[in-house]
Amino acid sequence: MRRVPQVLIAAIIFSLATAVASEGRAADKTVGATETAKAHYKQGRMHYQLGEYREAPREFKEAYRLKQDASFLYNIAQCHRQLREYSEAIRLYGNYLREAPNADNRNEVERQIRDLKAEAERQQRQEQASSPALASFARNIRLNGHAR
Repeated sequence: MRRVPQVLIAAIIFSLATAVASEGRAADKTVGATETAKAHYKQGRMHYQLGEYREAPREFKEAYRLKQDASFLYNIAQCHRQLREYSEAIRLYGNYLREAPNADNRNEVERQIRDLKAEAERQQRQEQASSPALASFARNIRLNGHAR
């Protein structure tokens, strides 16, 4: 009878040791991911500060993949705004606000979205006006009932 409790105690100790070791490895991975995300953020910020708006979002996206911090979405949106890729910027600003509904800069971001939508519409009108042949073609299609 004495043997069973010792085996049981050994099994419990082994289970606890395994659980503690697993938690330690998980914590190490989290710390490693956070540090790697910080490194990507720093690279992205450097690219942004240098006006390298094509390179910066790649780094911010990698940071976001490692650590889902909404501020990375904001940074990516800023890059697309600088590149005049308004629809992508608007989409990412929206994602940012959904993930950070109480963001301190919410009013500013909502204003950015409104401004970008207005700018995108202005550009679209300007493109249509600058191409009279295309506008005439589109008008003819509509008049002939080909477009619905």
